[in-house]
Amino acid sequence: MLMKRGLKEERAWRSATNGRGAWWNAGASHMNHAFPKAFFDHMGLVSLVDTHRRFQIQS
Repeated sequence: MLMKRGLKEERAWRSATNGRGAWWNAGASHMNHAFPKAFFDHMGLVSLVDTHRRFQIQS
């Protein structure tokens, strides 16, 4: 699946077998490459970071 999202075979293999948990991998560069913010924006999901920044600017 990582290769389908644009990672090269070697990086996808190292990423999939790095022995780290889901929470660590969620913030890793390989996941940001495979699933950029635009992917989630397109799905209509709310960005907690964007929401937090919006509230910081208003106060």
